[in-house]
Amino acid sequence: MSTVEKHPQESTSLTVSNIIFYVFVTTLVAYAVNFKRKRQRLEYLASKIPGPPALPIVGNGLAFIGNPEDVMGKIEMFMEKYEAPFKFWVGHELYIIVSKPEDLQIVLNNTKTLEKGPAYKFFLNTVGTGLFSAPVEKWRRNRKVITPAFNMNLMTHFIPVFREKNAILMNRLKKFENTGKTFDLWEYISGAALDIICQTAMGYNVRAQEEEESEFAAALTKIDGQYSKKLKVFLDILLELKDAGAHFTDADIRDEVITMMIGGSETSALTNCFCLTLLGMHPEIQDKVYDEIYSIFGDSDRPVEMEDLAKLTYMEQVLKETLRLFPVGPVFLRKVTEEIQIASYTLPKDCNVIIPPVNTHHNEKYYKNPKQFNPDNFTPEAIAARHKYSFIAFSGGARGCIGSKYAMLSMKVLISTLLRKFEVQTDVKMEDIKLKVDLLMRSVHGYPVRLVTRDRRPSHVRNSATVQVN
Repeated sequence: MSTVEKHPQESTSLTVSNIIFYVFVTTLVAYAVNFKRKRQRLEYLASKIPGPPALPIVGNGLAFIGNPEDVMGKIEMFMEKYEAPFKFWVGHELYIIVSKPEDLQIVLNNTKTLEKGPAYKFFLNTVGTGLFSAPVEKWRRNRKVITPAFNMNLMTHFIPVFREKNAILMNRLKKFENTGKTFDLWEYISGAALDIICQTAMGYNVRAQEEEESEFAAALTKIDGQYSKKLKVFLDILLELKDAGAHFTDADIRDEVITMMIGGSETSALTNCFCLTLLGMHPEIQDKVYDEIYSIFGDSDRPVEMEDLAKLTYMEQVLKETLRLFPVGPVFLRKVTEEIQIASYTLPKDCNVIIPPVNTHHNEKYYKNPKQFNPDNFTPEAIAARHKYSFIAFSGGARGCIGSKYAMLSMKVLISTLLRKFEVQTDVKMEDIKLKVDLLMRSVHGYPVRLVTRDRRPSHVRNSATVQVN
């Protein structure tokens, strides 16, 4: 019986394959052991924090697959089931939801949590590394230079822009006046917001609203031409800072302008849409807002000035209450670069903190009847009685939104301008509003309203006249 003799080359080939296989397996095991060893402390501290059961490898990631409305519903479900802080895993990344004001104050002010979470990397191709998404070192350098320049003096120069673009908006809305026709506010307010931010950030008039109103817009441009020639915009400020020796590259300037445009356009537009819809749902509150406007302007058509806006204190309460109910920034994320202690737990190094404002804003511990629209939540007395971090629509701490004053001013101009001309009505009820999340939080079904001509008398005069007639 003969035997088959193995060829020496075949034997060598098998040996090389075996060696490669063993090296691969050994490397993989070594990597896994090292990875596990490095994460030992993280996993130990994570085990102390409650949260939903996680699957191997994927963690809880499958729970967040779905359309934007479903994702929002699942997040709310987790929040109802687990009191914050609680954890979940997406792959090997640990996320911890934090929403108690005392914990928020620690997280938002700690130098070990200044780094933004990994999700912000998805925005880099769109917004670059402006203040919104920049790594800590770049953020520190740029914020020191930009923040002092973003002052009330600059805001005052923007008021004529706010007036002009809102005048165009009012002219576009006139076609709905007294028609009984319902329309979506977003389709109109978003254009005004885009016009405003492009003009104030870059000095460029994109004419987003002017397709239908070219003659009217041209007349306004002619009237206000004198201010536009000398308007100093955000881009001018950055260029001046660069010339004065600030460490800005052209890419840095581009990123900061884009950040302002994205952060200052849709956020304000969405808040205005939510606010006007809520005022349509609550005519008694709309009357109070108008009465405040009337106390400043009477029944005149004089343009709004900066000093007028400071007097609109009840309107500011209304806008803040709108942001409490519907914070357009759905979440803030921070990376923990070193262990920190919050009230009940230690947050491990390399975990990610998720801060959903709605979870704090809708908590009955901080707001009575939290799902109801009540601007009295923001009287000076109510604010003083609550923890400072029970309202975080603009985030908080060192990396809070530097554009919050700009946003509030621009929204006050729009709301006051619109309510001087129109009364807002809607058939929408609070329970009808369904939310979805993309980059921002918005209404699934839009913002349907009707407009009727404003009776310019204050509400007590109108009401007494109605009683006498009856």
